[in-house]
Amino acid sequence: MFWNWIVPYQVLSGAQNTLFAEGWQQMDLLVINAIYALVYCFIVASICLYIRQLQTSWVFPSPLKGGE
Repeated sequence: MFWNWIVPYQVLSGAQNTLFAEGWQQMDLLVINAIYALVYCFIVASICLYIRQLQTSWVFPSPLKGGE
């Protein structure tokens, strides 16, 4: 259930159905589904890293002070 949020189930099932039903003739749809999944994972990872950076900046209030 957790992975359905990270990588949408519709993208993977659509890619699988395209590959099995149409073979390699519909590679453009398969590539579009793969790109969509990669962009979605990139956005989720970016949000997670941004939240982690906020948490570390809470622990260390001024990390860009100048390396004193």
